[in-house]
Parts: sequence; C-alpha cells; structure tokens
Amino acid sequence: MSTAVSPGSVDGTENEQYYLRLHLLIIKAGEVLRAKFDSIVNPNNLLNELRNHKCVINKLQKDGVISRDQYRLLNPNPDSQRFDVGLLIVLLKNICNLQPNNPIWKENDSSKITNTVPPIIANIVPIRNLRNEAMVTLGQSCGLNDVEADIAELMTKTLDVVTPEMKSLREITLWFLEESCDDEFYVETARFQDAIHLLKEKHFIVLTGHPGEGKTAMAAKLALAEGTKPENCLKLQHARDWRKIDWSLKLFNTVIVDDMFGGDVLDQNLIADWKLYLPEMERAALQNRLRIIITTRHYIKEEALEEMAHNV
Repeated sequence: MSTAVSPGSVDGTENEQYYLRLHLLIIKAGEVLRAKFDSIVNPNNLLNELRNHKCVINKLQKDGVISRDQYRLLNPNPDSQRFDVGLLIVLLKNICNLQPNNPIWKENDSSKITNTVPPIIANIVPIRNLRNEAMVTLGQSCGLNDVEADIAELMTKTLDVVTPEMKSLREITLWFLEESCDDEFYVETARFQDAIHLLKEKHFIVLTGHPGEGKTAMAAKLALAEGTKPENCLKLQHARDWRKIDWSLKLFNTVIVDDMFGGDVLDQNLIADWKLYLPEMERAALQNRLRIIITTRHYIKEEALEEMAHNV
C-alpha cells in the first residue's frame, strides 16, 4: 500500500514542480492520517496497543501488506511520527476497529463511496486513492482546521527550491564525482565491497586511512554504487551547508563530506562546526532517509573523537 517517491533532479523544470507539489501533498496527507491515528491510539500507549495486536501485525507482515522496513518501525520503540502514509492506513484499518473486512477498503473508485459507509473509512480510502478532498474532511474532524487552505496553497504555490547556494553545491558535487571517479588506477577490492554492504546496512560510513590511499575516490564510487544518480548526491563543503538544504523534499539520498575534520591536521573549528549537525545526520541515516559518507585521515579521526568526548 505504501507509495515510494523516488528522488528527482533539481533542474527547475515543470516536471520538478509537479514532483515537489505531489511530495508536499503526500506529507500533508501523512499529517492528517497521523493526527487521526493519534486521536484513536494515544502515543503514550502506542507500544502496548501494538503488542495487543501482535498476531494481526505479524500476519500483515507475513502477507506482504506491511513491508520489512515498515515492520521495523513498529519494534521495539514505535513512534507514529516516523510512520509513512501507507503504514498509517494499514494500522488505522486493522487495529483501530475500522471494519477491516468492509469491502469498501478495496474500492479504488472514490465516486462509489456512499453515505452508508462509516465516515472515517469513507475519508481514509479516498486519501489512499490520492483524493485531496478527503484530507480536508478527515483533517477537520480531528482539529486540523487549516488543511483546506494548506492544500489550496500547495496546489498553486510557486516552489523556488533551486537556490543559488544549492545550485553551487550541486555543481561542485557533479564536478567532484566526475573527477574522483575518473581514476583509472583505482581497484575495487574486497574492502570496497565490504564498504558497500556496510553503507547499505547502516546508511552511515566513515572512511579512514593515510594520505594517498584512495579515501576520496572510494567515497565517490560508494556514492554512486547500486545505481544512485549523481544528481541525487550532495557533497557538503562546510558544516553550514547542511542547513541550506530542505532534506524533507527528498531530492537527495546521499551526502558526502570529504576530510570532515581537516586535511592535514585536526581543525578545532571544524570539530565545533560539525558537532552541531552530526546528531541530525546520524538520525537521518538511522531512519534510512540519507546515506552519509565521511572521509578523514585515521589519526585525525582519533584526535577528533578524543576531543569531542573530552568536551561532552
């Protein structure tokens, strides 16, 4: 039931405008469904409620209704703020006493939903069918009175996401990837395959080594591993660049930071700068929203870790 939106390229075209508008509408749908879900299942009692429906949830996962990634969000520390639209609809249907066997849940034509259908179901199903009118009705039923205005604004809003800073970072990234991947002497060893596996599993990797050992080239090749497009990668030049991007738009899925704490020696200013954003980067990786690739010389990493531990 979950619909994944693939990252797009930042080119300012009409197609990108449509992509961004659709993405923002899906975010709004998630807010509405989450508000309704939280009004039925108190967030403070979410874990107990999921445990009470463990057999149902396990069957949904076994039948492929809930994906493996969605299932992980339910255990062991569930938080409805992390549930996507598809998962919220599945939970509303199956654990909130909303008549899961009612055939209306299988109806893809919203015009066939009559006033004999329970109101909550009659509004959730059209949301699943991408009908904005249902978001308004359902949102207002649980106190989100501005939903209609928000949707109207999104439908006509000019989305100027391509800022000069983002254009500059993107151009730098494309140049970096082209230059770094054009190393005819680079050999993809077993360690490289291990790094691909680790990045796929953890979404966060720190490449260390001595000067000239190929950390930068490896970072570039890792960024483009498994079919990732160059336009979906972003190389951050400075810590403050992290704040220049609206990560919720999901235009990028990979972040590269080369020589994070300095090139030749440890830079205390860089430690102070990046320390502010490292927790956010780690959360983005843990939530599978971004792949983070960092390079640093081995001795600089050790000094940086010691310095940050000392200042905690």
